[in-house]
Amino acid sequence: MDNNINSEIFPSLPSVTQAMDSAAGQPSEESPWARLPETERSYGTASFPLHFFTDRGQQISDGRLDWHWHRELEFLKITAGAVTCHAGPDPIMLRQGDLLFLNSNAVHRYDYSWDSVMEIAAFAPEFIAPGSSRIYSQAVLPFTRSDLRYIHISTGSASSAGLSHDFDQLLKSRSCTEYTELELHIRLCALWKRFLESYADQFQLSSSSSDTYAWDRLQNMITHIHRHYSENLRLSDIAASAGISKSEALRCFRSMIQTTPMSYTNDYRIRRACHRLKTSTDTITAIAMETGFSDAGYFCKVFRKYTGMSPKEYRKQPRDDAPD
Repeated sequence: MDNNINSEIFPSLPSVTQAMDSAAGQPSEESPWARLPETERSYGTASFPLHFFTDRGQQISDGRLDWHWHRELEFLKITAGAVTCHAGPDPIMLRQGDLLFLNSNAVHRYDYSWDSVMEIAAFAPEFIAPGSSRIYSQAVLPFTRSDLRYIHISTGSASSAGLSHDFDQLLKSRSCTEYTELELHIRLCALWKRFLESYADQFQLSSSSSDTYAWDRLQNMITHIHRHYSENLRLSDIAASAGISKSEALRCFRSMIQTTPMSYTNDYRIRRACHRLKTSTDTITAIAMETGFSDAGYFCKVFRKYTGMSPKEYRKQPRDDAPD
């Protein structure tokens, strides 16, 4: 997969690398409308697979970055406000000063408070060391192959101070004037080493577990929905995309992201419709058809159920209107 945002699903969005000021990675200040869910992402460049983001709650559409995943590992810190991460059955409540580490291909979603600020570093596992190296097999592979999807490092925990310091040093390294890429690599490796020293005992090599298979199936179904949401999708179609029965598809969605396949489909359609209402002059009927609703009246009914207002009322609202 190349380093562009998935153009098959969102052909109009810019590449992730275009959002960076340099390969060394000043924090991305992408439009919140470019952070829509496109399921599988890819960050950084082939020659320097490290990317930084600064997410601000007031700039995120509807305060939510929907379900997605990426091969890159992700380390983040909450520097203001609060963010809720969903990466399994139970929500992870992140407050100012907390850190979170997400494993490769972990399916996750973020809900932001209006005043939240979240600093993110995403990097390919091979950025630590080449995939054929002993360092990779000893210090990277045990984590990426484990069933561990995330580690929440709350403020005040035993490892928090050291990891927070190392993460801050990584962020500061972006402003180096000489050998910036080398400095970033050194700082990230220092952060990774401290992380391993603190949490290596939690890694469990079990890449063939039923839980791992279930997440793989969920990824397949979500990808199918994102690619075919404008069509007449049925539960049987969604289940077939993962090679499972309708009942297993229901169980998978309910146990992992606490919704049903068809509820997720309608939610995704409405979020796409919200995007189109804010960024185009198309009629409401045209947007309804484009997002998988064959009847404009039913579209308006579902839209009000999810947003609390009509499509016309939503379109009139400013994009980044502050909460009351």
